[in-house]
Amino acid sequence: MTELSITLGLLLFLICTAIPLSRGRKYGRVTLLDFSLLAVGLVYGLGWALVLTFTTMGYNRQWPDQLLPHKVYYLLNTGLAFILAACIYFGWRLSPVSYRVGARLSSAHLVASSEALHLYAWVLLAISIFLRWLYTLEYGGFVDYLDYSAAIRSSIFEIENKWSFLQPFSQMAIFSTFLFFSALVGGNRSLVKIIGFGLSCLFSIYILYSLLGRMGFLIFVASLILAVSYLRHARPTVLIAGSLIGGIVTIILAYLISELLQLKSADNMPEYVARELSFPFVSFFAQLESGEYLYRWYLDFIYVPLYFLPSSWWSQWIEEVSQINTSVVMGAPKGELGVTGGVPVDLITLGLMQSSVFGVVVVGFLFGVMLRFLQGFSEGIKSRGLRAIIWSYIAIRVAVFAVPYSHPLHLISGVFGIAFSIALLAAVSNLRRIRISRR
Repeated sequence: MTELSITLGLLLFLICTAIPLSRGRKYGRVTLLDFSLLAVGLVYGLGWALVLTFTTMGYNRQWPDQLLPHKVYYLLNTGLAFILAACIYFGWRLSPVSYRVGARLSSAHLVASSEALHLYAWVLLAISIFLRWLYTLEYGGFVDYLDYSAAIRSSIFEIENKWSFLQPFSQMAIFSTFLFFSALVGGNRSLVKIIGFGLSCLFSIYILYSLLGRMGFLIFVASLILAVSYLRHARPTVLIAGSLIGGIVTIILAYLISELLQLKSADNMPEYVARELSFPFVSFFAQLESGEYLYRWYLDFIYVPLYFLPSSWWSQWIEEVSQINTSVVMGAPKGELGVTGGVPVDLITLGLMQSSVFGVVVVGFLFGVMLRFLQGFSEGIKSRGLRAIIWSYIAIRVAVFAVPYSHPLHLISGVFGIAFSIALLAAVSNLRRIRISRR
């Protein structure tokens, strides 16, 4: 059973690589769908093969008891991965309307000159620094906050901070970096813009470091690299091959960053890979064993608008899906009974937690529809540089990383500052257009 599961995992990886390659040759470009299929192949195909291989070899010291006894479910897990990939594909293909809606939304509301974008970038950076300063005051300031960040992230330490709701707005510095970057790659390389890019980039790195988010830092860097490739019209085969290599490099960099930050360090790379890539399968087997009494019946999608509000407003009466998953796997939610880390919810487990196998079908299809909408939204942006960086960020943050980290709260918290900045830019652009039309 183990050998067959590894073989099928590798087959899934090959299929999920072959389809984007075929589509790239046919259409001459790479889309969010292609990145998503690559992610499915990497996580549930190659990732599963590596986890199973290294676990049976004894490298996975943390999760062997949650993986090895469930051989009867191995084929079900891989079979659902095939179904997930197919549902994402058909969700994309059957939703051309979502593409048109997204394109019209951005083309109509994200209209600003290069100079207006430059000014907006400086304003965002200033606001981000000011709000971060307010938030860190309770901890002693920008530098002293770093002494508390690990404990805060683990939910084992908390100070009553009246400005805690401001933390997500720090991500506006990242969007400020994107705006300066879009100006530089667009050919406008004045000294002021270079200085703005440098300052916003440094502050963004500080924000990401203070959050101790390895993936956040990698997403930030990868988005900039992908945007340059997009602007230079890299061939689809080059982008896909680079993405596959980038996926492997990401794991290596995540290991090195973990060692640097002293987070979840491992004795060697196989142990790190086995431990870090096990959670989708550990979650799947744990949820399958728990039974249907945990089914969420799609409430997690109904709650999505609430996740844009401060958590203190809803956390007392909503049990977020990752809390449940962590409780099922670890025996308690994050921050209780010595549990200092949450167990992420991947796309298959998210579907399973809604309504079993049918939930995987629904979630996969909806994910494909969302990707088609976001593809249209990014391509509808008129500014070439801004279009490139927004599309690249969505490709990395949503199309790729939402496959293994798909619980709605995680996704929204990860993009909140960016989404807020885009919404604010749209509002400012519309107000400016209204004022001009009234003259």
